[in-house]
Amino acid sequence: MLLDTGYLLDHLPVIILASIALIFIKTVAVTAITFGLGYPLRTTILTGLALSQVGEFSFVLSRLGVEYSLLTEGTYQAFLAVSIITMGVTPFLINASYKPADFLVKKISGTAYGMKLVHGLYSEPIEEEKDAEPEITDHLIIAGFGFSGKTVSKAAKAAGIPYIIVDVNPETVKQEKMKEENIHYGDATFGAVLEHAGIKNARVLIIGISDAATTRKIVETAKQLNQNICIIAKVRDLQEMKRLNALGADEIIPEEYETSVEIFVRLLEKYLVPREDIEKLVDDVRANGYRMLRKLSVNTGIDSEFSIKDGLPGVDIQVLKVGSGSSFDGKTLADLDFKQKHGVTVLSVRRGSDIVYTPEGNFLLHAKDACILLGKPEDLYGIRRFFENVHG
Repeated sequence: MLLDTGYLLDHLPVIILASIALIFIKTVAVTAITFGLGYPLRTTILTGLALSQVGEFSFVLSRLGVEYSLLTEGTYQAFLAVSIITMGVTPFLINASYKPADFLVKKISGTAYGMKLVHGLYSEPIEEEKDAEPEITDHLIIAGFGFSGKTVSKAAKAAGIPYIIVDVNPETVKQEKMKEENIHYGDATFGAVLEHAGIKNARVLIIGISDAATTRKIVETAKQLNQNICIIAKVRDLQEMKRLNALGADEIIPEEYETSVEIFVRLLEKYLVPREDIEKLVDDVRANGYRMLRKLSVNTGIDSEFSIKDGLPGVDIQVLKVGSGSSFDGKTLADLDFKQKHGVTVLSVRRGSDIVYTPEGNFLLHAKDACILLGKPEDLYGIRRFFENVHG
């Protein structure tokens, strides 16, 4: 509304050149600052291009400049035109920036100095840690230590699951290392970083990064290094789920979907719906919703993946832990006769870090054993009280 379109058309070549110059200068400046803070080269390039436009607050400053006769009307219109052009092209710059950034990183990563640029100023301490790091297998890798990453690490620690965190924020890495967190600095889009985190021996990779293109790159790289690893990723856009499925992601959690589930839970709580009914409803919502959103169909029209709920309607799998005061503690599977008495089947039992597959009838259950059970949802729900810390 402030722009004089006549002035824009009369001075179009100069304004375009000025816009290109401004984008270039701001990109170089922001890239240099971000790299100086220790971020990897790919991140600095993407950040530089994302912040190359003139910000909205500059309109306020430029208007004040005119009011105090610091800017002429012609200079003000030129500034407005350049600002609007740079803001208009920014979305296209961001979308187009990933391939050039990846190309540049690949080109200069062949030398030791190039790798220093690629991994950032904090790459040397990480390289020095490689020899001292103990071997770790069957572990969890967490890419990104934001809110999701922190939540997952707390859950893994509580469950006794070994894990390694990879994050590109050097300050976060420094602070968490001081807390003795098992975190390492690096860009998880690079195979070398994932290999340093033990990707070939890991069981699960959780990606808690909001950037869709970076998430896709991590999934692609991880699957190239370990075809068997289970990848769980979060997405903001539901349209992104199909792309990640095609790249090999096993579980995809849409943020907006989980937000709606949480709203749904709070609503039911306000209406005093029993907690067990809420949990059952939420399980049904998640199962049906994620199955529907995750499902991929090939050209033949056949589903590309099989699930218990799809292939065996009315059947579910649940993990229940034997409580210290449970009547199941100290009894064999034959004594408990899960199938006849409770209508469920014990598929396997996890004891600490060991898993006993298809246990025999003489297998003795102990407190804290986690039983993987197969059965109808109502039977699985009914047996829960026998696993709790009271004798049933």
